[in-house]
Amino acid sequence: NALLQWCKQCTEGYPNVNITNFHMSWADGLAFCALIHAHRPELIPFSSLSPKDKEKNMELAFSTATKLGIPPLLDVEDMFICAKPEQFSIMTYLSQFYHFFKTGNAKASGLGTIKIESTVPAKRPAIA
Repeated sequence: NALLQWCKQCTEGYPNVNITNFHMSWADGLAFCALIHAHRPELIPFSSLSPKDKEKNMELAFSTATKLGIPPLLDVEDMFICAKPEQFSIMTYLSQFYHFFKTGNAKASGLGTIKIESTVPAKRPAIA
């Protein structure tokens, strides 16, 4: 899946972030934060985040995404309703991240139009 591959590439090297799927890999919020940090490091203080603060991480990522103009397709509560977050909802939300970081506009969505080489940052932001 091109979207999953793009997420992996963008977050490679981030501590406590190992993206392997569209459900449990996102459950503590760090992957969402890392994805934003990879493109806009000034918005997320990644080195100060902890995998134990799931709700705080989710709130930070989702509120930051909303401020960027990415539609709030998920709520923090959605991620905690069941033991395993719903993967199609996460995939749809992440497609908005992809399109935003590619074009600056999350409205141009569609999973079929994702090409991984387009938006991976050329220069990695410092994590620590």
